[in-house]
Amino acid sequence: MDQARSSITAHPLVERMQAVADDGDKVTELQGYPAPPGHGTFRLFLDLSLSRYLEIPLEAILASVEPEETAPGPTKVYVRSSAQLVAARRLTACEAAQATSPATSLLRSAQWHRVCDWSGCWVEPVFQ
Repeated sequence: MDQARSSITAHPLVERMQAVADDGDKVTELQGYPAPPGHGTFRLFLDLSLSRYLEIPLEAILASVEPEETAPGPTKVYVRSSAQLVAARRLTACEAAQATSPATSLLRSAQWHRVCDWSGCWVEPVFQ
């Protein structure tokens, strides 16, 4: 029995996560649909509408787990919890102009609401 236990090896993902835990940082699991890597960043779309995404610095990514071919779904990406990410929402040029226009000050007057899904929570303006 001891020989069977000694032949068990640590999963590489667990080893990588423990190395991060040992240096004091925590790990956060994100889920989404990856785009091809950019210059120093990785874009992770939060859903297949491709309208909301995260820009993740490549050095913050510790590991990823692809979905199984038999059950396609989002990719899991493990990043340092302290990493600074950019969260973005695609807008049309018209929406962006309205949102930033001092004349309409749409963002200042917009109703804000909290949006939550399986990937987390965030605050977005409601444009009417």
